[in-house]
Amino acid sequence: MIDYRLKDDYEIAKSICEKYVCGYSPLDVTDVIVSNRMTRNLGVCEWDTRTGKSKIKISYSLVDKKYPRKLRQATLIHELLHAYFPKEHHKGRWSKFAKVISQNTDYNIERLADSEELSALQTVRKNDYKYVVVCERCGREVKKTRMCSIVRYPQFWRCGKCGGTFKRVV
Repeated sequence: MIDYRLKDDYEIAKSICEKYVCGYSPLDVTDVIVSNRMTRNLGVCEWDTRTGKSKIKISYSLVDKKYPRKLRQATLIHELLHAYFPKEHHKGRWSKFAKVISQNTDYNIERLADSEELSALQTVRKNDYKYVVVCERCGREVKKTRMCSIVRYPQFWRCGKCGGTFKRVV
């Protein structure tokens, strides 16, 4: 199943990969889905060694209208390369074909998000948090999207900057 919000971009990314990664066949990509839980990654390719099938998950921030389509397609190309070469991570053939695609197209396929992608992501995720914990001494804010130990029990945590105690604000 391919998420309807990613269908067109996935087809473009797939055609680019098929054009430049000749002679190799990707793992069977069964799903391309949008994950509401991904806040630190733009995407991930999970593959099952028993079945030879892979699943691509894309961060919900990438399907926002503010996020540039070209960068969303570059993320899909990145993850599709992982489907082609699942055991190589960001080395070997993955790296080779990422360079080939980057040199021959307008897409910049890197191991990590570049400054353009991160700045676009920040405009989308500006207020993308539920909880705020503040240091009572220096005022440092810690923003969290999910309930966790520091949000639940801020009094048991200390600030890494000044050693002060935390207080939950939101």
